[in-house]
Amino acid sequence: MIDDVAAGLLDARFEVREEEGFFALHGERALAEGARLLLGKATPCVGRDRELGMLRALFTESVEEGTAQATLVVAPPGVGKSRLAQEFLQELRARCEAVSIWIARADGLRAGSPLGMLE
Repeated sequence: MIDDVAAGLLDARFEVREEEGFFALHGERALAEGARLLLGKATPCVGRDRELGMLRALFTESVEEGTAQATLVVAPPGVGKSRLAQEFLQELRARCEAVSIWIARADGLRAGSPLGMLE
């Protein structure tokens, strides 16, 4: 159980349900799970063809050359980083059976802990 303030601070990665007089945190959603919803309806991803193309090219190069690569996506909050990742991962999972996807999220409060994302 969480209060309304905590529920408001959690982003779309977390499944929060409003129940009788309280909010319940049910866990973290998988990054590429299902379609993104707006007012309960699935929304298309628009205006990201260039970025998706760059990610496709990096992935193809990595597969063809047999080398690992990392991609860092940086932008202000609300620009669509999570949506871009979701669209790309859905596309990869649809076309590739044997792909391993590793995701790391940083925490600004743990800046002095260089191996913190490996926990």
